[in-house]
Formats: sequence, structure tokens, C-alpha cells
Amino acid sequence: MLTNIYPFERFLLSGKPHIDRYEDDRGKHKKNMSLSGFQISLGMGKRLIESGNSTALIYAGSSFARKMLYCWIITNVLRESMSDSWLVAELDRRALSNSKPALTVAELRTRWQTTTGSKKDKHMAGVRAAMTLGYRVTRLLYDELLKAVPY
Repeated sequence: MLTNIYPFERFLLSGKPHIDRYEDDRGKHKKNMSLSGFQISLGMGKRLIESGNSTALIYAGSSFARKMLYCWIITNVLRESMSDSWLVAELDRRALSNSKPALTVAELRTRWQTTTGSKKDKHMAGVRAAMTLGYRVTRLLYDELLKAVPY
């Protein structure tokens, strides 16, 4: 998986994150293109699919990296024994510091435990809970690598 994100500087533009600014009928927006490329390389990118009147977001990027990340999340983040780790504490801090608080790792762990292994709809809810953590972990990894890169 590390070969997908090495060297990290390839996601940057002149050593800095590439921020795309645009305006539409809803107002002004910013999109971190460096973060998007980083997440796509780890299989956690999103792509909009439109067909007729329906639209859907699907995963984009390496499916192998996404599966490896999913296994790592299940074995290292969602386990009860990991609830006191620095990673879980940092993910919770970031989730609760937003203006619109998100689910904590413990809440996502409960959702994952109560939904996996049952019918398909419930199983997919458990997978979504784990993949929510995948997005948060890739963003945390991106931020930490960005701090380590000298401008």
C-alpha cells in the first residue's frame, strides 16, 4: 500500500497542496485536489455516476488498496482492545471538533458489530461504518504526511 502513496510529493503542486477554487450557483467552494488524489491512490476516492434521473457515488481508485485498508481498519481500529490508542483518540477529536459533529469510533464500532454477518442490507451498513473510518484515516495520514514535508 505504501507504494501507492510514495513519493508523497507527487500529490503536491510546487510543494504545497493543490487547492481548486470555484464558484457555482450555491456559492464559493474549495476542493483539495491533493487530498482527493491521495485518497484515490488508497482506493478511497469517490466518483459520481449519473444515469437517467439517478446519481450515485461509487469508490474510485485501487480496489486492492481499499480491501487492505478495510482489513486494517477491522483488525486495528474497530477492535475493543484498541479503544485507548492514540489513533482512536485523534479520530474522535477530529470527529467532534467539526461544526457538525460526526459519529465517534465507539459509535461506528457498535454499528459495525451489530450489522455484520446478517442480511445483505444490514451487512452493507456495517461495511459503510468501517469505510467511514477509512476516509477519516486516509485524511489523518494525509495531514500527518503534509506536516512532515518541508515547504
